Amino acid sequence: MCAEITFSPERGVPDAVEEKAVRDLISIGLLNSQSDVKAVHVLQVENAYPVYEVGFREAKKASLAAIRNVRGVSMLGRTGSFWYNNMDHSIAAALQLAGRLLGNSTDEPPA
Repeated sequence: MCAEITFSPERGVPDAVEEKAVRDLISIGLLNSQSDVKAVHVLQVENAYPVYEVGFREAKKASLAAIRNVRGVSMLGRTGSFWYNNMDHSIAAALQLAGRLLGNSTDEPPA
């Protein structure tokens, strides 16, 4: 699981960001308990927005098709779906994925 946490470069990584992320994931039900976590890694990514190059659509399609065959892995968000989207799109895609994971929907998140 990957949790994207936005922060200001001027302020740096927030204190105890790993612990807060795990607590938040537990509080919203994505994790059952701290014991579900095997490792936490913080990676600061500068300019993490997708940059489209010629031929990216074919490469994206092939990559996402391969990942869809991996059990228990869902790709979502700007990085996960390589889609420069707005927050409202991210929330809608997350709700669609949650519905699918809970068995309430078969809608696929936007690709």
